[in-house]
Amino acid sequence: MGLHAIKQELVDAVAARTGDSHGATGEAIDAGLWAIAHALTAGAAMQLIGFGAFSTGQRAARTLDADGRDVHPRQG
Repeated sequence: MGLHAIKQELVDAVAARTGDSHGATGEAIDAGLWAIAHALTAGAAMQLIGFGAFSTGQRAARTLDADGRDVHPRQG
């Protein structure tokens, strides 16, 4: 299942719930996702109460062994 299938399922579910057309629902979802992406690109965080929070941050680079596999430090 790709991203398109997941988005289409979301559009189908929201359109069924609201009674709006699939086209209008898809445009509204696209606009909402654009707003989240735009806020994150600008360095802001986005919180949707009851759903989740979105933010960006820096992480250390992954360390790979000679075969290209992740090297995980031992825990404990």
